Amino acid sequence: MNYLPLALSSTEWALVGAVAGAVIGGLVTAIATGVVDALFAKRRDDETARIGAKVVAGQIGLADSQLREAEREGLWWRFYGVPISSWPDYQGVLVARLSGKDLETVAQAIAVMELLWQSMRFVPEFLEDSKLGSVALDRQKTRAIRLEAAKAYNALARLGGLSQEGEVISHPDPPSTGDR
Repeated sequence: MNYLPLALSSTEWALVGAVAGAVIGGLVTAIATGVVDALFAKRRDDETARIGAKVVAGQIGLADSQLREAEREGLWWRFYGVPISSWPDYQGVLVARLSGKDLETVAQAIAVMELLWQSMRFVPEFLEDSKLGSVALDRQKTRAIRLEAAKAYNALARLGGLSQEGEVISHPDPPSTGDR
């Protein structure tokens, strides 16, 4: 009497071994592929975040150069306004990489700068297309915006591997017109 329920012939055992090997091999391949894909996706997202941080920080720096002049002169010129146009493109990946505090700092600074530029479009002195001109701007408020811009720049600089700035973003002084 044969009590072994798995009493299989050598051919049947070979078949079971082949099926088990295929199943185990498929599982190992699927797991390895998933792990490698996840690692590549994380690396790609990290690189995208670094690039995004550099691009957005660069635009904040450009915008701050106009704010610096507005603070120095106490004037806002009609042609001022550098939108942080890359923010929507990189916002998602930066949200995932910035700390909560840094994200709040960056988002707030960009919102304040955008609000300033958008609201200046509707200043009565600028509504006429042919008028170049400028309007007076509160230097203390402009300074406060610059301080926020520097904090945002530094938050992005940490992520993007850029040099950090001080309390405000430094810009080289333009050559004076008398130097020619």
